[in-house]
Amino acid sequence: MRFHIGLTAQQKHDAFSRETGAFTLSANYHHALSSAIYGLVSLAEPDFAANLHEIGFRLQNKIYKLFTFALRFTGADKGLRGMQIADGVIRLYQPQVELRVTSPLAETFMRYMMTGLLKQGNISICTGGGNVTFEVTSMEQAPDISVSDTMRFQALSPIVCATKRFHSGRLQKYYLRPSDTEEFSRVLTGNLTRKYTLLTGKEITCEPLTIEWDADYCARHGRITKKITMHEHGQFPIDIIGVQAPFRISGASELLQVGYECGFGEHNAMGMGMVEVDMNKKI
Repeated sequence: MRFHIGLTAQQKHDAFSRETGAFTLSANYHHALSSAIYGLVSLAEPDFAANLHEIGFRLQNKIYKLFTFALRFTGADKGLRGMQIADGVIRLYQPQVELRVTSPLAETFMRYMMTGLLKQGNISICTGGGNVTFEVTSMEQAPDISVSDTMRFQALSPIVCATKRFHSGRLQKYYLRPSDTEEFSRVLTGNLTRKYTLLTGKEITCEPLTIEWDADYCARHGRITKKITMHEHGQFPIDIIGVQAPFRISGASELLQVGYECGFGEHNAMGMGMVEVDMNKKI
């Protein structure tokens, strides 16, 4: 299940500058927005929200939350002077944004979040770059899509896949880049396979997924990796690196469906790995 939630920033908060007419928000807002989403779920079902946040769904020493989200700056999408990013701060010149949330947990997570939104009527994102409260102006359920064994998706947020590599004599976490083709496919296949098992209770045996990043997009934009700094309460900031670009992916349709519903890769509950169908090019 997927919802598109229309939001409008409120001028009464400290993040609004009357001089520039812009709202300010940290570019690393992801943890703060994730916390706000958990808060909405908690308004409807506190125990479920606490268990999801603290425990989640576990398999093979991995923890998954089975939801993801992306914040879309609608003014920028329409070619307007909607936003500007500089020095780690987002400046919003158009107050309208859209929050997109997806999860296969329709009867629990999605229902509780929508109930919380109806009760609260707004979402507050509190970051070092400013505290912004967004009034909810619309909620629309997106139509289901038909997923085949070959799809073209647009990454709405970075897709994060990591492994371990030796560096300076130590085994360290390494975030995979677009050039790590085979390893990216292997790690992503394992990620989606475990999520599939959690959702269905069944195991699936299939060939590794194949993923191809859009060559034209890469040529126009150069670097398609993004670094996000996660500021979790009481912990040192953590830098993660993901890939954000249109891509073509082939493999078991069951796994592609899981990726579309839960998010591809890691850190989905922090807003990583959300995709939509890329309508600009044919498969």
